[in-house]
Amino acid sequence: MATESLLSDEYVIIESIINEFTKEDWISLLEKNDLHHTCPKRIHKSLLFGIPDSLRGQIWPFLARATHMDSSTYKTLSQRKDTIFEPLIQKDLARTFPDHEMYKDTKGIGQSGILRILRAYAQFDNEIGYCQGMAFIVGLLLIHIKSEELTFWTFVSIMWDKNWREVFKTGTPKLVGMLDSFSNKLQSLLPEVHCHLQTENLEITCFSPFFITIFGCKAPIQNAMRVIDMFLYEGEQVLYSLLLNMLTLKRGKILRMNFEELFRYFNNEMAKECLDEYNLATLLSPVTKYVESVDDDYDML
Repeated sequence: MATESLLSDEYVIIESIINEFTKEDWISLLEKNDLHHTCPKRIHKSLLFGIPDSLRGQIWPFLARATHMDSSTYKTLSQRKDTIFEPLIQKDLARTFPDHEMYKDTKGIGQSGILRILRAYAQFDNEIGYCQGMAFIVGLLLIHIKSEELTFWTFVSIMWDKNWREVFKTGTPKLVGMLDSFSNKLQSLLPEVHCHLQTENLEITCFSPFFITIFGCKAPIQNAMRVIDMFLYEGEQVLYSLLLNMLTLKRGKILRMNFEELFRYFNNEMAKECLDEYNLATLLSPVTKYVESVDDDYDML
């Protein structure tokens, strides 16, 4: 698309002299298991332009620093059934990526694996236990990591190192903070979109699932995995950038929608539409550069 060409040409992601990792480079980095002494800009660029699917299951735990965890804890915790959380987890299993081959069978390794991982986490972190939305994150991780134990520890890293526990804690303090920050950014960068949502009485909380599940329940799985690539290294800023750029690129369409259309579009269509039309480099570019330069892709009604 012309718009994407404009954005991609103008946005210099990383200095051109920095090359992204080849598959062999990734293998070498995984063997060294040393994230601290690797050029951050090179890792960023490599993640942005895509990592080898065959290595994603190793790269995710590596980025999450989940490869040196205690090996006995997961086995013990995953076998303890909890009368409070077990029914809640069971209820959500069928809703988690129901169309993915790995999760179609109610008694298959996919759903059983998610159950054991979330059961273990509820025991590991009894202050948080289990909350709706966790299954999407765990489900995404398990597809590539395969190992339940490594998936568990990668999820633990997200919850503690990325402070995602605060998203699920009573009162959802981190979620409230992120939505407030997102609302402020939206009002500053796209005041007409912010005003339109207010006029249509659409609360900023409609964007909560994007944050809670790290796009897991809002984007096609293959795209959501790319978001996880970036999130594990750079954290929540990735989510702000994605949402703000999506709203920027689709603002003409958004400004012509009423409440019902907006709710349906944000809930079911926007992420897939944007991820189909634009590459991840475009969607993670600095939104401030393009707010005034992006032409609407739709004729005015």
